Amino acid sequence: MDILSTKYRITYEAFSKLSGRINKARNIEELVLVISKNLKYLIDFRVFRMSIVLDNNAHSFSFFAKNGSKLEMNKLSSFETNLLEHKIPIRHSVIPDKFNEFIDTTLLNNPVFWGWFIERDTLNISATILSDDIKVFTKMDIDIMHLLVDSFCIKYQQLYLSKQLTLKNKSLKSALKLIEEKKKEIEKILGQQQNVIIDKTKEVKLKNTQLLEISSINAHNLREPLSRILGLIEISEHYNPDQLNEHILKHIRTSAIDLDNVLKKVVKKSEKQY
Repeated sequence: MDILSTKYRITYEAFSKLSGRINKARNIEELVLVISKNLKYLIDFRVFRMSIVLDNNAHSFSFFAKNGSKLEMNKLSSFETNLLEHKIPIRHSVIPDKFNEFIDTTLLNNPVFWGWFIERDTLNISATILSDDIKVFTKMDIDIMHLLVDSFCIKYQQLYLSKQLTLKNKSLKSALKLIEEKKKEIEKILGQQQNVIIDKTKEVKLKNTQLLEISSINAHNLREPLSRILGLIEISEHYNPDQLNEHILKHIRTSAIDLDNVLKKVVKKSEKQY
């Protein structure tokens, strides 16, 4: 077995182990850490970058040869936009300014910039590599790089969607809690309104009872002394002045006092209503 075959056998064994670690990642942070620690065993590079367009958002991951990584949201560079739009692989010595954020490109020996567009179901992915004469990336490494991108992106999509689902469930629980709180507030308000209605109904019934009592006084108590006064007046023309003073006026005065007392009683009850 020649050296090249041995190298790629070891590389694929390393990828097999890495694939298992990727599948075990419980969250995005663990996934990025696994790639950051193990990427150097698969390919040589100075900077390796993947940008995934998911739900109309760009998720960009940059990995560095001396370990370490950086995650960026919605910060696609022009070279990534071109890759995603035109889907044409690139390889040249013109290094995008973006990579100066990660490494001093002036210190590299004959740097080479590689780029690919990769489409996987609902994902659009750009993968780019910066290498040089010290960290050499070759065409023979492209297949393993594609396998790595596939494994990473599939797992990332799974974790991302799971995280989004968790957030939506939390939002739903918060919304349900708010609805329940508002429902209790409404029930409290309705209860208060019901109590007010009951109190007002009692008040109206009481006033109606009192008004009926006043009406009864008007119908009976007022009518009786008034009828006596009218009767006495009617028969007064048959009496002479002495008889009027002795008999009629005394009874009229008594009936008038009775009428006055009834009126006072009506007025007093009426005042209580207001």
